Amino acid sequence: MKKLLFFLILSVFLVMAGCTNDNGSAQPDDQKQTENNSGDKEQNKVGDSNEDEGNKDDKSYDVTLEEEKDLLALYESQDKALNEYDAELWTENSHPQWRDLEAAKAWMEQRKKATVYVQNSDYEVLYSNGDEAVVYATYEYRQKTPFDEDNNWNSNQVILEIAKKYEGEWKTYNFFILRTVWLNENNEEDPTLGIKEFNPIGQLQLVKQIQEQNLPIFETLYNYNKENWGSKD
Repeated sequence: MKKLLFFLILSVFLVMAGCTNDNGSAQPDDQKQTENNSGDKEQNKVGDSNEDEGNKDDKSYDVTLEEEKDLLALYESQDKALNEYDAELWTENSHPQWRDLEAAKAWMEQRKKATVYVQNSDYEVLYSNGDEAVVYATYEYRQKTPFDEDNNWNSNQVILEIAKKYEGEWKTYNFFILRTVWLNENNEEDPTLGIKEFNPIGQLQLVKQIQEQNLPIFETLYNYNKENWGSKD
């Protein structure tokens, strides 16, 4: 089931690729992250497999139900932090490598003034190696205040979120943008800013390669993005 869903996501972008060829350039993102169990694996596994599920190094290792539950809870908590402009919660959910409470407070204040909120979000855990995980995320960002073309945060985004374990708990670690659609006052595609894409098909195929070859998740995606669009540092 999980493999089927992965290819369904990929197929959506293959269809969309026939509608647009604008990959754009790097665009500011509406985020400030740039962040075994024992027992019967057959019962805890998301999806079906006839292979040995007890070996974390197995290239076919997918996502356990416990991992999926914890990761979805993490990103739903981040949505709550965003919508309540809660810098403390946002920072608590972040990996220590990226924790900066003062910067988070300033960023949240900027969002609060612009009345930005997450109208809708959806998450699908694509792969976990037990220490790192990649989550396919879609966001709809909107503003409560009247539309202002000089301070427009309205957009729909598709992102690969990266989570990493810290002291046994999942924390948000980093992200890579696949697609951003900037919207006008009618919540339609802005004719000026339009759609910015960063090879979503290629990045999703890379996730599959990471899974099949047991490659490091963040490092592999980071190097790919750096090579194609420059450093995120």
